[in-house]
Amino acid sequence: MREVERTPSAAARAALAAALRAGLADRVPKKVARAARALGRVGDAGEADGEALAKLLARAREQPLALAAVEALGALGGEAARAALVAQLRRAAVAPEVAVACAQALARAGDADDLDDLIDLLERAEKRGPPEFAAALEDALRAITGQEVQGGRMWRAWRRAQRRAAR
Repeated sequence: MREVERTPSAAARAALAAALRAGLADRVPKKVARAARALGRVGDAGEADGEALAKLLARAREQPLALAAVEALGALGGEAARAALVAQLRRAAVAPEVAVACAQALARAGDADDLDDLIDLLERAEKRGPPEFAAALEDALRAITGQEVQGGRMWRAWRRAQRRAAR
């Protein structure tokens, strides 16, 4: 029996990604969420897909839609996705569940470029954020660094020591 190739060609993936980006403009939130999740799976970390999902996240008013955008950005990866997730975390009115999902997506990406942003956000969350957000940020820091540090001030001290050691 002949095995069927399940990996689409680059041209087919590009066409599918373009169709999914167009689907992000649909008026039905459930359809938009499905298109976002699919784009996260089949898109590439290039600018067009990351920017389309970043715009969706920025304009999402409903939590399920924001969570779908975060999930897709986390799966997609790349600089545009990372920047969108960090920007969402910096927003004052972000829902705790969305903030936690953003931190988890950044943890899965494991990018050391996010350390300073995550430490800043952790310090802010410890002062006036929900405890589950601060916990998710610490989990992200631990996942990225492999360190078992606790508290924003201690993470900041650890980061300073890392910079001094790198000189």
